[in-house]
Amino acid sequence: MVENSIHDPCFVLSEHSVACPSDPASNSGVEVSLTKPLPESTIAANAWMMKLTSGAMCNIGTGTTIEGYPFYCSGNLVCSAPPPGKPQGAVFVRCAPVKNGKTGKPGKYLVSTLYE
Repeated sequence: MVENSIHDPCFVLSEHSVACPSDPASNSGVEVSLTKPLPESTIAANAWMMKLTSGAMCNIGTGTTIEGYPFYCSGNLVCSAPPPGKPQGAVFVRCAPVKNGKTGKPGKYLVSTLYE
């Protein structure tokens, strides 16, 4: 968190700074100087962003999410998480349109890019 803005996710650049991408496709983001060292992480890396073959960009939710759909995508779509680790072959996720916090009929969507 920097002032009133949450930058998530962020990746270690050095013991004194992290990089927080805002748009990985255009290689842009924010570099944040740390005021103290980061704690040791015990969490295995998983996808934090994905692009569907439909062109929708999906980011993992950082607050309250719809159960079973932790990814929020462009086009008012919510999606399930892709399989953890480094999946081999085609990766599909379950997505559903969302309006006023309620999901519509889910379908299978092909992922074109995973950001881990």
